[in-house]
Amino acid sequence: MERVSTVFGAVAHRDGSAFFQAISPGVVLVDSRLRDNGAAALIREIKTGAADTVVVVLTNGEEGHVHDKLKEAGADLFFDKYHEFEVIPVRVNEIIGEKPGGNNHGIR
Repeated sequence: MERVSTVFGAVAHRDGSAFFQAISPGVVLVDSRLRDNGAAALIREIKTGAADTVVVVLTNGEEGHVHDKLKEAGADLFFDKYHEFEVIPVRVNEIIGEKPGGNNHGIR
């Protein structure tokens, strides 16, 4: 992902929230199975703080209730991290390139 300027890993909602508040990235990758089941809360917090931040959810192929809950929280895109893995960096680079400032946005 040549346009990525910042990468941060978080294993729980609290960590992701702290990073988001400190960095305010333009694109955020969130695992649908965040350790503390906090994916929906984190997405909601991100979208409340910065509605223009693109939230990409990495899933285990699940749909239905989990997908609906995360979409309702504000998720913009969903990718199956096992079957669509190669598409993720391509799409993230496209998103970053579309945002004002180009490569000045980080990714979590």
